Amino acid sequence: MDQAGGGEGPLAAERPELRIPLLPDVRRRVAPRHWDVSTMNNRWSNSNSSTVEARLKINPEEWYLYRETRAGWEEHPAEHIASHLAPRSDLVVGDFGCGECQLTAALPHHKVIGFDYVSVNDTVIAGDMAHTPLEHGILGAAVFSLSPMGYNWRDYLSGF
Repeated sequence: MDQAGGGEGPLAAERPELRIPLLPDVRRRVAPRHWDVSTMNNRWSNSNSSTVEARLKINPEEWYLYRETRAGWEEHPAEHIASHLAPRSDLVVGDFGCGECQLTAALPHHKVIGFDYVSVNDTVIAGDMAHTPLEHGILGAAVFSLSPMGYNWRDYLSGF
């Protein structure tokens, strides 16, 4: 993909290796600053997405802590969503708030484009989900499962 804004060539980013679950020393350092998932979700939902993006660029550990909460869940939404999308391999799927790309793994015959504030690998486009580099009309389905919707959530939907 070309850089957003019309630049030429691939978009490249340097980032530290992501380790999930968080290492114990990182968890002890991060948890007291960010409290619990309800507090983080409330803070993110009441902020503009650009504010959340900037915050997580500086401190991605907050994102990791948020994503770890899923470990004890009985049902994982990506599997449920994939069961509905599986028959439509012709669709290009945008997975907004893709996390560790579980929907991509569950839909091996689809083209899934993952977006999140933090990128766990080179297939995820990191950044503000209200401003993606997508061409208008490219997606056949957009998934917003567990993606912390910012105060400007309408911008997420009008951007593609």
